[in-house]
Amino acid sequence: MSRPCIAQGIKTGEQWRDHFNSYGWRKGCSFDVANTAENRAAPNFYEGMRGGTLASPAAFDAPNDLKHKVWSQNIPNSLPIEAFFHLGKNANGLELAKNDQKRFYDLTEIVIPIIAMTLPATLADEAKFEYIENDQAIHLPERSSPIPVINGITGNELNLETLVSGATIRVDSWPDIALNQAVWLRLEGTNTDGTPYNATLWQSPGSSTNSTWIRDGFYTKAVSYSSLKNLKEGSSLHVTFKAVVGSSKDERAAVSFPVRTYTIRTLSTPKVKETYGENGDHLKIDDIYNSDYITVEVPQYTGMDYGHTIRLRWGGRINYDSEIAPVTTIGPLSFRVPRMEIIDAIGSTVKVGYTVRRTQPSGPIERSRILNLKVDPQAIDLPAPQISIDKTQITIRYPDMLTGHKARVRWLGVVKRDTADQQVQTGVGAVFQIPSLWVTENSGKTVLINYSVLRNVNGERRLFSRVLRVQP
Repeated sequence: MSRPCIAQGIKTGEQWRDHFNSYGWRKGCSFDVANTAENRAAPNFYEGMRGGTLASPAAFDAPNDLKHKVWSQNIPNSLPIEAFFHLGKNANGLELAKNDQKRFYDLTEIVIPIIAMTLPATLADEAKFEYIENDQAIHLPERSSPIPVINGITGNELNLETLVSGATIRVDSWPDIALNQAVWLRLEGTNTDGTPYNATLWQSPGSSTNSTWIRDGFYTKAVSYSSLKNLKEGSSLHVTFKAVVGSSKDERAAVSFPVRTYTIRTLSTPKVKETYGENGDHLKIDDIYNSDYITVEVPQYTGMDYGHTIRLRWGGRINYDSEIAPVTTIGPLSFRVPRMEIIDAIGSTVKVGYTVRRTQPSGPIERSRILNLKVDPQAIDLPAPQISIDKTQITIRYPDMLTGHKARVRWLGVVKRDTADQQVQTGVGAVFQIPSLWVTENSGKTVLINYSVLRNVNGERRLFSRVLRVQP
């Protein structure tokens, strides 16, 4: 072996290649990657790897050794070992790795995985590293262990409005639980301002199983509302739990149990005042027959403050968005949805929700939970009308169109206008003439057009069609 690379002025992969090509691997130099190498350990390692690649294929089969100082004796818990490797086709190597894994576990109660390594056959190939369960001498307990839960919460959504008195996390027992086993319980999420939220509730030393846990089959930990109230709407909260099955207090020896993940909800579902039903999610047209609008109430939410802005969305056949409203009073806020938007949703389900922006003018937008509002159907489904290219004629056709029915058209622009009632004939499209004033006064604006039908049915009110939206 020749002198170290640095002593010969060899600092790059290209220089190492040239040296190798001249003298071969028996006289090749080595890069110093010790911590004392004038802070060049990482660059030296990198250039050494490059040099081997650059000298290939001549150097492909040549051994590449890494030499390091011998560790001190009798310090198993301090050794920075992450895995035991063996060549996948070498049975003897696997047995040696199993022996090392078992010895290490007996000394530390830490399970270090055995990894099967397949080296590339050509320079174009890649090395492969595999964790194979059957290769392991030490098997972790079954991971079908209990998942930590927040008491009282069903499903995966966590509504902070229901936790103003705080939350209680419950961890059930596992098959190999015993007294004084070290445990770790953590919460990880995202705050409203985008910063990480991290809370360590149990941590060894200081946290371990006890007789109450073993007797009851579970143990709980309280979390204050003040610790959770700033979590971001729509973000994920991960509840992680670890326990050592043994006497070690080292977290590296702990078994990680399945993670419980909740979606944070701080913005509750809006309410529609005119609805009926136990859940307030049905709307009957007869109940708002003469109304110009319905009222949607946005409840007071966690952290509601002056300067926040709120916008309502009525997710019907066509989305309707309200004007953006600033929060001027801390409490519920009401929005009006125009009649024509409701008429257009007859016989369908509307997704009603709202957004909140807490920081103006470009802070993140938070979205509320959705109210799936079912608007009751009518006796017949009336499709939207059709309009001529010049916007002067409206034509209507609908199922079961019979002589004796009466119909009229509503033209809702800058002014609400209705045509006169017109008798319809069986199976024949009814045509309505639109005055030119109606068109010109709405130039460049969106007009909502529909029609209503009055049938010869005792006690039946007018039925309403879906809405056509045009710009004259």
